[in-house]
Order: sequence, then structure tokens, then C-alpha cells
Amino acid sequence: MLLLLLFAWGGDNLIKIPTSESTKIESDESSTATIPLRRYWNGITTDYLTIAQPIVDLGAPAQGHVFQGIEGHIFPVQQPDTVPLRLFWNAKRKDYLTTTANAVPAGYVMVRVEGFVFPNQHPGTVPLRLFWRAEWQDFFATTGNPSFGYVHIGIVGYVFP
Repeated sequence: MLLLLLFAWGGDNLIKIPTSESTKIESDESSTATIPLRRYWNGITTDYLTIAQPIVDLGAPAQGHVFQGIEGHIFPVQQPDTVPLRLFWNAKRKDYLTTTANAVPAGYVMVRVEGFVFPNQHPGTVPLRLFWRAEWQDFFATTGNPSFGYVHIGIVGYVFP
């Protein structure tokens, strides 16, 4: 669904992300422990950031982001029926995008895989939704429902609350 909306939204400005071994974390099906998916906010760049891996690893672009809370929990290694949750960065917009989509708007480059989520709802999971706010040029992945200027684009995947 998100992929279709991005095509309608950006048309020829989409970049196809290749599915290669370099974008996958090695699977360990015996490990079903989850890790928190954290939400950060940067009031200077007006950017939400939703990640599971350490923020310090992002370096300078992530400076100024303040922890706000936990959106849910995801798998750190691939499990059956899961897909990679990828983090992208757009230096011009100073915007992070967290998504499972294989195509993203032009200008976004993949930073890393945050973990793995279900593409379809499983028992005990909730939707991780992607929102867009044009005024701030900001993508926002959340399990909540922001009502302050964001437009719902689609469901990224399903996470544990």
C-alpha cells in the first residue's frame, strides 16, 4: 500500500531499493527476543526519528534528537514471515524515513536496517503507520495517530506493543 502511495505521490522521483545481502541482517530463528522501537524528536529540524538501533551510531545528523518514548518492539534478527525495517536519510530535507518499502522518494539514502517487522498483522501486534507532514517535509513512523498536521500514508508493518 505504501509503495503504491509513494508512486502516486512522487511518480518518477522514486528510487528503487535493491534487495541484496548487504541490506539484510543474518537470521537466527532460535532468537525470538524483541528490542524497543524508539521515537525521537528534533525541534530544530522538525524531524521525528523512529529507530531500534543505537542513535549514537547515526553521528552528526541525529544530534539534537530527544527521546520521547517507545513505539513498540521489533525483532533484531529476521524471523519467519518478517521483512526488514529500513532507515533512510535525506540530507537536503534533514529528514529520516523509517519504512519497509522497496521504493522511497528521491533524495533518501539507506542508512541501515533497524530490525524486522511483520508485513501483515499477527496475533498480539499493532500497526506501525507512516505519516507525512508537508509543512515540515517530515515522515513520521508511529503506532499512534498524530493529529497535528500529519497525513496518514499507509501501514509500514506490524510490531509488538
